[in-house]
Amino acid sequence: MKIKLMPHKGVEIEGNFIGLGVDVNSIIKNYVFDKYDNIYYLYDNNVHIETDRNKICAIMCCIDAESPIELLYDGQCISRLEVDTVLEIMNKSLKEDAVILEEGHTYIWKNHDVCCGRDKTPNDIEEIICESKRDGVYEEMLEEISRDIEDSKYFTTICIGIEGCYKSISL
Repeated sequence: MKIKLMPHKGVEIEGNFIGLGVDVNSIIKNYVFDKYDNIYYLYDNNVHIETDRNKICAIMCCIDAESPIELLYDGQCISRLEVDTVLEIMNKSLKEDAVILEEGHTYIWKNHDVCCGRDKTPNDIEEIICESKRDGVYEEMLEEISRDIEDSKYFTTICIGIEGCYKSISL
């Protein structure tokens, strides 16, 4: 499934536009979704649409290794590009360097209300390896650690928000 990411505007999913600031009731009739609180979950929870007073305020795409999403930004597929490559593309295109939060788990472009995140960083994996060796469970965790090493190279979520969405985040 192809999703085109357009900061401050919305996303295009397989040719259908979902706009930020739009009344969610105007678009959900076209989709099968689950809803919890103010978040609509589409495409097997791979797309999250967050609302505030029924207006779409953020759209998050989950792009982990199992995700069927091919996320396009600025004409390029960024779904399974390594973190440094995505940062290079986004920094150049947005003409803004990302702010790094949570020790490399989260990157935000405050002026464009774009956020990328990952569950584990390479440093996290190094800690897991040291702990598992210390605890004598390294061999039995090796398969999981190998998977985590690979996953830590990539973002697992990319979110866009309405204008001003990330401005209030203090650094």
